[in-house]
Amino acid sequence: MKSFIVLIIIYLSVHLTSQQDSISNKYKIIAEAYGDLNADGIEEKVSVLETIEKSESGNIRLIQIYRYMDGK
Repeated sequence: MKSFIVLIIIYLSVHLTSQQDSISNKYKIIAEAYGDLNADGIEEKVSVLETIEKSESGNIRLIQIYRYMDGK
């Protein structure tokens, strides 16, 4: 159930934020991968970013998922 909630949060965050492929100097890309995450035959890009924001266990990391929509 936790995995489902995390996936929903990630999915919503992708749609509620800009889908531009630009990273400010507040983030460092630590991993990237490509794959068909939603079985539609089109690969999505997944980026793991480390922020400059701190938490109890270290820097906060973000996961961004990019997908093609209307040729963009």
